Amino acid sequence: MEQIFILFGYHIHHLYIGIALIALAGWFSITKTKFIDRRDNALMYGIGLGLFMDEIGLLLSWGDYWHSTTYLLSLLLVVFS
Repeated sequence: MEQIFILFGYHIHHLYIGIALIALAGWFSITKTKFIDRRDNALMYGIGLGLFMDEIGLLLSWGDYWHSTTYLLSLLLVVFS
C-alpha cells in the first residue's frame, strides 16, 4: 500500500521529502543550533538520504525497480557512507 501525500492538490513524492530533510540537517549542522542534537541531526540526514537515493535509483533505471543500476547505486551508497 503506497502512501500518498497531497499538498494543495499536488502529489508530493518522498524524493522531495528526502531533499527537505537533507537540507534541514545541513542547515542545522552549519548553524550549530541547539534546537536539535547531533544524533538526531544525523538520523534526519540518514532518513533524508535514504528517501532521496531510493528515488534516484528508480529514476536512473527508467522505472524498472529491479534493474541492476538500482542495486549498484544502493551498494555504492552503503560502501561510501
